[in-house]
Amino acid sequence: MCLIPVSYESMSGRFVGHEQELLTVNGQFPGPLLEANWGDIVEVTIHNNITHPEEGTAMHWHGSKGILAEFLFAPRLTYVLISIHQEGTNYMDGVSGITQCPIVPGGSFTYRWKAIRRRALGPMVIYGPSHVDYDYDLGPVTLSDYYHYPYETIALKAVAPTEDISVYIPRSNNHLINGRNNFNCSLSTVNNTCNSNAPLSQFNFKSGKVHKLRLINTSVEAMHIFSIDGHNLTVTTMDFVPVEPYEVEYIILGVGMRADVLVKGIGNPKEAYYARTRIQCAATNATQALAIVHYEESPTTAVPPTKTVSALPNFSSFCGDPDLPKKKPIYKKPLVEPDLVLKYNVCFGKNSTGNHMWLMNGDTFLADWGRPLYLEAAENNTEYLSKPQHILATIPDDVRHVRVIINNHFSIHPMHIHGGDFQILSEGNDTWDGSISYSENPARADTELLRRDGHLVIQFEAKNPGVWSFHCHTAWHASIGLIINFLVKPNEVQKQKIPKEVGQVCSDWHDYIRLGGANAAPFDSGLRL
Repeated sequence: MCLIPVSYESMSGRFVGHEQELLTVNGQFPGPLLEANWGDIVEVTIHNNITHPEEGTAMHWHGSKGILAEFLFAPRLTYVLISIHQEGTNYMDGVSGITQCPIVPGGSFTYRWKAIRRRALGPMVIYGPSHVDYDYDLGPVTLSDYYHYPYETIALKAVAPTEDISVYIPRSNNHLINGRNNFNCSLSTVNNTCNSNAPLSQFNFKSGKVHKLRLINTSVEAMHIFSIDGHNLTVTTMDFVPVEPYEVEYIILGVGMRADVLVKGIGNPKEAYYARTRIQCAATNATQALAIVHYEESPTTAVPPTKTVSALPNFSSFCGDPDLPKKKPIYKKPLVEPDLVLKYNVCFGKNSTGNHMWLMNGDTFLADWGRPLYLEAAENNTEYLSKPQHILATIPDDVRHVRVIINNHFSIHPMHIHGGDFQILSEGNDTWDGSISYSENPARADTELLRRDGHLVIQFEAKNPGVWSFHCHTAWHASIGLIINFLVKPNEVQKQKIPKEVGQVCSDWHDYIRLGGANAAPFDSGLRL
């Protein structure tokens, strides 16, 4: 058994040359690496020490984002990008307003689950078999966008009643690789301490050896395109799905997407090289982040030579997934006819007060942190569950295969599902024409890109009882309502034994509200990624 105490607190820090208030995990940003072996029982105890201001929180395990654990439906949050589907333990999924109440300020809660996936996409790693050999595991590599303002400020701009696109589509200030990058202090718009020569992240390569990097896009909006100068990447997994290895010059990751890549040490052992992630499909004041790859004979102070790198195609023209045909799962799962088909139209609009919101079939999601949908489903409270703001589709117990068709009319949406993965049947422009690519073995993932003015068609197995969210992983899209929920096997949910500690978290939260606790009511949908 792995017992992991985790504390979340606020502190000031300067990790990218720019000092500001941060939410940290055990005093670190990004948070510490959590490790387990396949088959371990993992217990993670969360202590909510967040201040300035106080607020509730929860830990979500990204379907099993991204700085360390995903704090959902709380004013501020972090992530753990891994592959935990919480099979039979929906109450441990850690989504306030969906599966639990928030952990009150000063409170604690212990998550307990089994590490049944054979690898994870850190910063938690579950060690297990690999279908491709390598020599060195260099661990998680987080790719992040970075903002110099608190999330509340950014989210309030996104929902603001304005026609100024520069306000309701916030711009990031920088991008990071493993929490580091330089920043041009002349661009700083806030009066904080700044240093233009912040250190870059570093990786150590050995000549002739194969190195494994676990890439994770922990951003809130940006599409990252990762590459290493003078080296190719061999992709071996996408999300948690092992795929037939394929070689690329660069790899595209939307928000919440993960990949394991292998890189052979073919560089000059006396030189250093840039690893870089370039940004597209995002509003940003920075175009890339850099890290340094050192070989055994290159000094740790060596700076890679400045040279022209190959230009990227303009993915911003469509913001889709051009590599989808290459993602062929090792374990083949042929497509079957669905038992149920659900269709959603995603639109961007305003409510009666002029505030922006995202609509699915005309409704926008709103969370009640004190009444989680899963706990209401366990009590068979159908009247509450049927309220339109819950965007809840009930999947009957006898339904196994569910097809979801989504048409999109504005912006890009990295769509992520909780509680399982899905087959990707089609991703493209305009509405779906009914054609399916590679029906004998469709790509599988738990996150895929829904392009602007396009469609996404997925199919999942409804075999895991619970209430599972399917949402956009762009933070302020989810924050202003772009969330769908699936109630899977409702009769089985009513039979599940829910630990008393889950109910105690709600009791504590209700007391916190009754006593006038700070930030107890969301100003938006409640979901922040």
